[in-house]
Amino acid sequence: MGSSFEVVEHAGTDWTFEFVDEAIWLIQLDYAVSLVTQNLQLRIERSFELRRAKQHFTIVPNSPQDLVPVLSLHEEPLRRVVVAESGELRMHLRDGETILVPPSDDAYEAFTLSITGDFNFASLPGGGLDYWGAMGRDAT
Repeated sequence: MGSSFEVVEHAGTDWTFEFVDEAIWLIQLDYAVSLVTQNLQLRIERSFELRRAKQHFTIVPNSPQDLVPVLSLHEEPLRRVVVAESGELRMHLRDGETILVPPSDDAYEAFTLSITGDFNFASLPGGGLDYWGAMGRDAT
């Protein structure tokens, strides 16, 4: 069975995507953390939180000692992604695991996200969100 996704909601300023049979199959580590599934590419360029049942990890992308918890995400099922106009991203995995990327507070994007190339987002430096579709700006 192939994976799929659905835009569940574009309410106000937030975008919500639901995924079925989708899992993280590639993790790339450099000065950022990249997570890739069949339909999604997420690149996180700032500190973020990985929350598990009774554990919270602060992940600093270019800090090798902080990256160990990220490796356990390989093959984790992806359930939902919520992108907020503020520039925040929440990725929900199985069993309540959550990745929380706060808006950028510096001169760089907090994250870039592409879902099948049809939905593209960038958390803007200093906060806010830019988004565009396969046909150009304002993928609404």
